Amino acid sequence: KLSFAALMYQQTPRKIGENIQMGEVNQVYEQGEINGESPLTPIQLEFFNKNHVVPNHYNQALMLRSDEPFDIPSLKTAITEIIKHHDALRNVYDGQRQITLSTEESKLYDWYEKDYTKVQDVSKEIEYASDKLQASIDLATGPLVKVGLFHSDSGDHLLICVHHLVIDGVSWRILLEDLFSGYRQIQETSKITLPMKTASYKEWANALTQYAK
Repeated sequence: KLSFAALMYQQTPRKIGENIQMGEVNQVYEQGEINGESPLTPIQLEFFNKNHVVPNHYNQALMLRSDEPFDIPSLKTAITEIIKHHDALRNVYDGQRQITLSTEESKLYDWYEKDYTKVQDVSKEIEYASDKLQASIDLATGPLVKVGLFHSDSGDHLLICVHHLVIDGVSWRILLEDLFSGYRQIQETSKITLPMKTASYKEWANALTQYAK
């Protein structure tokens, strides 16, 4: 570990390195399901206070393509387990109340599948379906995760759409790594083991609130 004072006042990498104290990390995080209400973080408060014209449509989406058809049962299982594992993906919003639903309460995600093989202007059809799927997010009822699978003559196109309140650029890297790993595990062993949980979003939001005070 490294103290804040050492980081600020030691002016060279060597001196900073000399002040690093090696030791075991004893922090243990809850590995079970996290649900219930948690405070909004500052960036989430900014989102609500900006009065977006279409707040439900403020999402981030990623389109993946595979030359080979996806194994749909394995894909659905991997997505389900990831949303159970990453609790904030089950969030809904009652005004400015942030509530993480239990896995029993949450629908987890919406699935949309369409076959566009032998369709002439497939890109236009996929774009139309993607826009429709992204516009269907409802912050109050959820789910905030929408998945679209579009079959075409050039392969399968997988759209993953998540509201920006519960995901950002850093989160995408973690989510995709877990998705690819989980999908492969299910195909190889019929079960999935995801990495240990670190601090939950609820813990993070509470910590930020206390720090701000």
